[in-house]
Amino acid sequence: MQSDKPLSVIFNGSVDANQASIRELVQRLSNGGRRIDITVVDPSHCATQQPSRLLDKIYVKIASTFGDAAEMAYFQSIAIVYGQTNIDPARINAMIDRLNSDVFFCDYQRVTSATGYKRGMIAANRVLNRVLLKSEVCQFDNAVLLFRRTEKTIAAVRDAEKPFVQSTQRPASASQLISGLKSAGEFHVVSAQDPFVPKQKLKTKINSKAIRGSVGETVRCWFNGIMFPQIQSLPKRQSSPTRRALKVGSWILLCLIAALMLNQNLQFALFEPDEARNVQVSLNMLDTGNWMALELKNEHYWDKPPLVAWLTAISFKTFGITSNAARFPGVVVTFLTVILTCAIGQRLIGFRAAWMGGLLTLLSLGVPFSGRYVTMDSTLTMLATVTSLAVYRGSFGRRFRQSWWVLAGVCVGLGLITKGPVILVLCGVPAIAFSWLTQQPVFKTAKQSLYFVVPASLIGVPWFLATAIGSPGFLKHFFWQHHIVRFTEGISHQQPIWFYVPVILLLMFPASQLFLPLAKFLSTRKPAVRSLRTRAHGYLFLSAVWVLVFFTCSQAKLPTYILPAVPMLCLLMASVIDINVFAKLDPVDDADANASPTGIEVVCIDDYYRRLPKWFALNMAGWAAVLSAAILFWLPTYAATVWVMIGSTVALVIATVVASHKRSHPYVAWASVGAIALFVTAMLVNQIIPAIANSRSIQMAVKELKTDKAFSDSPVVYFARDSFATSMTLGDQEVVYFSKDEAEWAANFLRNHPQAILVAATEYVDELVKLVKPKVGLTKQPSIRHVYLAAPAEAGLNKAVEVRVAKAAPDSEDADAAENSTK
Repeated sequence: MQSDKPLSVIFNGSVDANQASIRELVQRLSNGGRRIDITVVDPSHCATQQPSRLLDKIYVKIASTFGDAAEMAYFQSIAIVYGQTNIDPARINAMIDRLNSDVFFCDYQRVTSATGYKRGMIAANRVLNRVLLKSEVCQFDNAVLLFRRTEKTIAAVRDAEKPFVQSTQRPASASQLISGLKSAGEFHVVSAQDPFVPKQKLKTKINSKAIRGSVGETVRCWFNGIMFPQIQSLPKRQSSPTRRALKVGSWILLCLIAALMLNQNLQFALFEPDEARNVQVSLNMLDTGNWMALELKNEHYWDKPPLVAWLTAISFKTFGITSNAARFPGVVVTFLTVILTCAIGQRLIGFRAAWMGGLLTLLSLGVPFSGRYVTMDSTLTMLATVTSLAVYRGSFGRRFRQSWWVLAGVCVGLGLITKGPVILVLCGVPAIAFSWLTQQPVFKTAKQSLYFVVPASLIGVPWFLATAIGSPGFLKHFFWQHHIVRFTEGISHQQPIWFYVPVILLLMFPASQLFLPLAKFLSTRKPAVRSLRTRAHGYLFLSAVWVLVFFTCSQAKLPTYILPAVPMLCLLMASVIDINVFAKLDPVDDADANASPTGIEVVCIDDYYRRLPKWFALNMAGWAAVLSAAILFWLPTYAATVWVMIGSTVALVIATVVASHKRSHPYVAWASVGAIALFVTAMLVNQIIPAIANSRSIQMAVKELKTDKAFSDSPVVYFARDSFATSMTLGDQEVVYFSKDEAEWAANFLRNHPQAILVAATEYVDELVKLVKPKVGLTKQPSIRHVYLAAPAEAGLNKAVEVRVAKAAPDSEDADAAENSTK
């Protein structure tokens, strides 16, 4: 008697590979009188070949995907078979009885290995499958996936396998199909171990290479199928005169904002000791005329390569030796970072998102601050950003592009003479990882690599080679001491492992407030959101995360080290806002655009993103209030600036809250938020940071002290503290330097010049005090750190203190005037 429950069975693999399984299955099910229909999924089968084949009187159909096989199935109940599963007719009947259009049953038998280490590797692979793919079944298990044939389930199978097939070029495994079906959120996927093999795991021979390959396949499937399934970005919008005009206007606006933000108030004190040290290297270069061998304290300076010192020295020769000229190269480099982030980023995420990404880069506090700070990190950030984006355009687009790889090679060569081989680590590892994940080669031939290797070598190698030839100890000191040892042991700047968690929030403030929408966009598995995540997003994500992970593993940590991650994160955050807000306002076509100037109704924007501008504005207002209170307490002379900031922020917050109303256009609300962020960042960068630099500068304090007649002719003595770049503020003829080993010489100098200004490290002052007593006394200046006044006798000492107090107090005429006005 024939069964009334016919079944269409789909095998994974070619007909030849499944001959034994097909014969056994047909024999087992035919004994029960069940009608069956056999299909195999073989991607290598060409469409021009025969769509079916006879195998021992068994009619076997051939399809290229599971979706096609499900559509070719004769019967309503379909089973996809993986491995050597022992299909029991009774078990099949029980599952078929429970089938409907919304349920998928997975009956599986766990497979393990008899070898201990292989068993551990398979167990680790199962954990990865559960965490990344949300599947209890791994690639080695025998499984049967049973479902009812409907238009809905066939479409679901196609959608579930599509990203995995694109990334692996072979049929999806059971774990991949289950993961895709669960991500759809429209079906019940029930996975259960076969009760007919209750607790006994099937043992089979699995080699280590296959297990390692399965781990890699799981990670690739998660990256390509779950996280970033969209291979190409959204289609480009058609150009029109209006759009071209808006694009030109947007470019002009971004350039103006960046130029005005970065070029204001550059004439402030150098931060000590880092800025002063870097400037001193350039000053020595101008004094000696030797532009190849960097020097500091009359010794070779091998800590850093010369590019930033060269740029600073050129700026000094062009504009004069001022702090403004010292900062000008960093300003230009940061301006280029903003512009090139937008220019190259538009090739990955579109112009509007890239424009916002460039603006967010400028609004990340660490970027404009670093650009006005004489250090290598701003230059490295620009070069690493351009290199990473150029690598994506060169190899991971539609075809290999030589020009982008030449650009990447030039930037890497400049990066090598900026801060050494770290640029290769920051840009090379994400590119290799992305190539492995997507199975797209970086270079298909050795010839293609020459477009990168040749310019990088011609620019980056000559200085290292010349210096190594002239100074045999250079290579060991530079590469070993300042790269390997600094990374593994931390010569200085040692910080805890969580150091960069608060740093990235502060370094990117106020743009860091968009981290929450970014996390929401990347973490969800909803199909509507997953379909918007492209491979370009994945590359930006890898590049940013790698920078953070790499420097977190380093023992030496400074906040500016992670700056190369900022442009990548800004492009990601800007793309999230563009996709979820502004893209939904685009007109569907020209007819709609003419009919409705605002395009699609604003109502299509999710409430979460509609409310974001208001909450961002209120949040920034809160931070502005905290910041204002701190400035009023620590820097009371800047009270007027603070009140202007508070008043403007309140006005902009009110405008943002009003603009965030449901019936208002989102462009108004987001423009108001951008204005608040721009205003707060500009105040911090152009007013507060210079004020902090001036208030902390020892050189500026000493210069102010020497304006008094009592100290105008006093020499300045630096003891056990670096006197870098003092010629810019005090003049070389007024400064004498003694190392900590020259305490006797310093004491002798103070005895011969008792009315001197001493700048000394606190831990070495006591030793010096003992040596100069009783002829000279030293008085610590409470308002100036590390500064002491010397005097020859008790009366002279009192006179020095009195001068300081008189200078701090108001003049008698001013005091009388103040008293009269009070009366």
